[in-house]
Amino acid sequence: MAADLTNYYILARRAIYDEEYIDAIEFYRTILINNPNDWEAKFYTYYAKTELADFSDLDDKLDNFANAVYNIFSLLAQAPMPDEWKTQHILQCSCYMLTMPVKTLLKYYDANRMAIINQTFIEMQNCVNLLSCYRLCYTYCDAIEFYFANNTTVLKDLLALRKFLAENHRNEHQNYFKEDYTEDSEFDLNKNIEKLQSLSLKLNS
Repeated sequence: MAADLTNYYILARRAIYDEEYIDAIEFYRTILINNPNDWEAKFYTYYAKTELADFSDLDDKLDNFANAVYNIFSLLAQAPMPDEWKTQHILQCSCYMLTMPVKTLLKYYDANRMAIINQTFIEMQNCVNLLSCYRLCYTYCDAIEFYFANNTTVLKDLLALRKFLAENHRNEHQNYFKEDYTEDSEFDLNKNIEKLQSLSLKLNS
C-alpha cells in the first residue's frame, strides 16, 4: 500500500500545482482514508476547497480552514521527517497563503460583475470574505510561529509574510470594510502589526 500512496502523493501535488483542485481533493481523500492524520493531505484539501468555493460560500470555507490550521501544523511538527523537510514544506505553504487575499478579492469583483450583468441588486459594500481570509492568514502565521519557534529560516519567512499581509490589509481596510466591519478589521490588522513587531525584535536580538 505504501507504494500506492506514494503515487497518490505525486498525483495530488501535481494537481495542486496545475490548479486541478477537484482531482487534488480526490487524491488526498485516498491518502486521508489510509492516514487520517496526514498534515499535507489536510492542508491542501482545505486549500483546494477554498479555491473551488464561489463568493457565496467562501466565507465558510475560509473559516473552516482557519479552525483546522493549528491541528494541521501540530501534525507536521510531530511528523517523523528531517527538520529541513519540514522547513521546505512550510515555505511552500506560505507561498500559497500569500495568494489568498488577492484571490478572495478577485471572487468579490467577479460576484459584483455578475450582479451587474444579471441586473440583480446585491449589497456587497462589505467584503466579509476578505476579513475571513486575513483571519485565516493570521491564524496560519500564529500556528507556524507557535510550533516552529526555533526555526530561524521559517521565522524570517513568516516575518515577510506578516509584513505583506499588514501592507495589503492596511490598503484594503478603508475600501472593503464599511461600518460594522471597520472595527473588526482594524483590530485584526493592529494585532498582526503587534506580532510583526514582536517577531522582528526576536529575530534581531
